[in-house]
Amino acid sequence: MTLTVDVRLTRGSFELNVDFDLQPGEIIAVLGPNGAGKSTLLRAIAGLEPIDSGFVAVDSIPVDRPDDDIFVPPAERAIGMVFQDYMLFEHLSVRENVAFGLRARRTNRRTARAVAERVLDELGIGHLTDRTPRSLSGGQAQRVALARAMATTPRVLLLDEPLAALDVATRREVRREIRRQLTAFDGATIIVTHDPIDAYALADRLLILEDGRITQTGTIGEVTSQPAGRYAAELVGRNLVSGTARGTMITTDQRVEISIADDHQGRVFASIRPQAITISRTRDPLASSRNSWPMRIKGLELLGERVRVDLTGPIDLVAEVTNRAIEALGLRVGDEVVASVKATDIEVYEQ
Repeated sequence: MTLTVDVRLTRGSFELNVDFDLQPGEIIAVLGPNGAGKSTLLRAIAGLEPIDSGFVAVDSIPVDRPDDDIFVPPAERAIGMVFQDYMLFEHLSVRENVAFGLRARRTNRRTARAVAERVLDELGIGHLTDRTPRSLSGGQAQRVALARAMATTPRVLLLDEPLAALDVATRREVRREIRRQLTAFDGATIIVTHDPIDAYALADRLLILEDGRITQTGTIGEVTSQPAGRYAAELVGRNLVSGTARGTMITTDQRVEISIADDHQGRVFASIRPQAITISRTRDPLASSRNSWPMRIKGLELLGERVRVDLTGPIDLVAEVTNRAIEALGLRVGDEVVASVKATDIEVYEQ
């Protein structure tokens, strides 16, 4: 394994107790509510937060194991980290920011600068080398922070909410750049995010963290089909669908056509809120919904005054309807129904 984590730490009333590993080239997205311990987990792996017990190992070599008095300082670990607010040094140029990690490892200035310029060129921002962080846009600062993390040739990359501070258009562009870089990266990557779109676009596997504990881990498909707990159910209940858009039509990877309200071209994600899906026994020819699919009810779960309905068919969907609607239609697991959604209720994100 490239990264093995089995750590426990206590800070006041909060306790972090996690155990997982990552294979070479694997990308895992850590999601969870505020206060779940996501950033604390990254800081513990990076060596910025002391652990009480357990260990962190990179390529099977421990870098943190309190019981054996092993602690490798953060600057000497084969780990690169991109912080949520980027933490660029305002008094240094972009070149010197990217070279900082190498200089901390006693690489000579000329070599460190050459590596920094090469990494900046690879990220398409070589023209920024002499600029200062204060003069950068949000997207540029994010790329510089990623370049700084990559310059030390790490075996593990830690990205803490790497897209949270960006506007929608910049977020889409930078997401593509991050995905391109991670595809070529042969180490392991952990991305902390609150946005399932980012997780869907970037990660191979999800790890759900709640109250300092892992409540679920698995592929996106596994977590979506069998969410373990309310947070995971609400998170994946957004019905993320991948496909190719041509104008106002998306063709999914399963060759299902979905009508959307606005023109898009190329690879996209479509997000459908569970509450936007209506369920009926038969197709209504007078209904205004442009999207209707025959479905079978795979599961029913009571959520207070509403019911989560797991649907399987041309595409798998999760709907959320009222108890009254379930009773009025007399719906049971295994029933054949029609699921419909208006084109205007579908959010589209370019990949």
